[in-house]
Amino acid sequence: MSSSKPKHPTLLSHIPVLQAFYDKNHCPRMQFFSPWHHLTLYVCKTEFPPFQILKMPNFRSRTSIWITLSLLVLLSACKWLGNKPEPATPVNNQPVLVMPEPSVTFSGDYADDWKIVDSLEKKGLFKSALEKVEAIQARAQTDKKQPQVLKALLFRGKYTAQLEEDGFVKAVQLLEKEEKTAAQPEKSLLQSMLGQLYATFLSQQGWSIGDRTPIPDGEGGDILTWSAAQIEKHALDLYSASVADEKMLSSISTKEYADITFAGKNDSVANAALRPTLYDLLAHRAVDHFMNERSYLTEPAFAFQLDQEKAFADWDIFQDQSFASEDKTSGKWLAINLFQKLIRHHGLKSAGDQSAQKARLYDLDLKRLQFVYNNSVRDDKNALYQKALENLHRQAAGHPSQSEVAHQLASFLYYQTEVDKPANAKAAVSLCEEAIRLHPNTQGAQQCRQLLAQIKATPFVYRGRGSVAAQPEQPGKTVFSQPEQGVCKGCAVCIRR
Repeated sequence: MSSSKPKHPTLLSHIPVLQAFYDKNHCPRMQFFSPWHHLTLYVCKTEFPPFQILKMPNFRSRTSIWITLSLLVLLSACKWLGNKPEPATPVNNQPVLVMPEPSVTFSGDYADDWKIVDSLEKKGLFKSALEKVEAIQARAQTDKKQPQVLKALLFRGKYTAQLEEDGFVKAVQLLEKEEKTAAQPEKSLLQSMLGQLYATFLSQQGWSIGDRTPIPDGEGGDILTWSAAQIEKHALDLYSASVADEKMLSSISTKEYADITFAGKNDSVANAALRPTLYDLLAHRAVDHFMNERSYLTEPAFAFQLDQEKAFADWDIFQDQSFASEDKTSGKWLAINLFQKLIRHHGLKSAGDQSAQKARLYDLDLKRLQFVYNNSVRDDKNALYQKALENLHRQAAGHPSQSEVAHQLASFLYYQTEVDKPANAKAAVSLCEEAIRLHPNTQGAQQCRQLLAQIKATPFVYRGRGSVAAQPEQPGKTVFSQPEQGVCKGCAVCIRR
């Protein structure tokens, strides 16, 4: 994961810290501790009863006595060293495995109180920081400031993960308890956060829980007892539930939750916010999760396959198509259905600023077409994808978003194999140069400049009058395998406004 700023607003959650501290307290990831602490923990794990040493033949020797006493002291220190009540270093200095942790914000409600929390945390006084956060939450509940309640909950989870044994699991259980009684829209926000936490837990600990026996339906259970498949199913259910109330979420601006969001790089096109409402925010988080392949659910014989040509149709046709599936837990099927809902939500027939609607629609449709291309099983998907991008490029003519469409089409042409490489490279160059000329200050133009630099370097070289001569192909090229540097496209971590 890149350390650069995300393209769009991100939840000010300290969930990554919970994940990092979960890893820190569970083997085999002990590299976060010092080497001596690391060694001590392994000594703690031995099953060598200290009192058996007293029965050893050479125990009476002076050397054996000193060795035995040293081991006893070391073993007695195990509990203290293995479970420090408060980490010695501030959280900001700890490695974060999943995504960068946002800093505490000092604007908005209770700014002075959050400054105190930050000061306590930097001193390593996590228990005192937790007590202060609990006081902030109680005050926010009295004042009916729900964004601050959510912010306090996230910090409570963060410090719980640091201070308690199995802290990550307890932090999840804390949020689960709050979600059951929360009102909207806080309930939807908590469901989305919990979906991410369950998915992260599974991705990091799937190897250790893969052999769990599934609990029969109706017998309860939780993250500590569920099988891997049950945890994955629960994550899918939480993400789906988080966007169930489209009308309510669409009526709430993300600006109302500025206390737990922050603006990311390129979060707008032509001054139009790409994630203007909570519905946009949560729906894109959900679709990002659905798009990711997972392997813990047993694939049924009737598994959903993306083999329909209509999946590549123009957005105004695609939005009304039917994609039937008997497998209701298929991530691909859930993603396709949510793409349809989002496109209808931002259709050009809806009310509002048409330029802004187009910006959101083109951004969304690019994401949809890339997903369909990556998951389609059709032999002719290359031709269908190219045609769909060309159609979208024409539709976006005159709009700043056209530059991003041009970049995606140019990238596709340039990286194709078993085609006329010089002709495709020339077409890619033409698309990029036009995008830069028409929309020079857009994100798409910046992406085009990077692609042009690559084309002109390798594996093609310009030879007068815009002609290109093919050079040996670079091995291992993968189309769209990684997002552009500094841009978060389609990842589960970032949230676009």
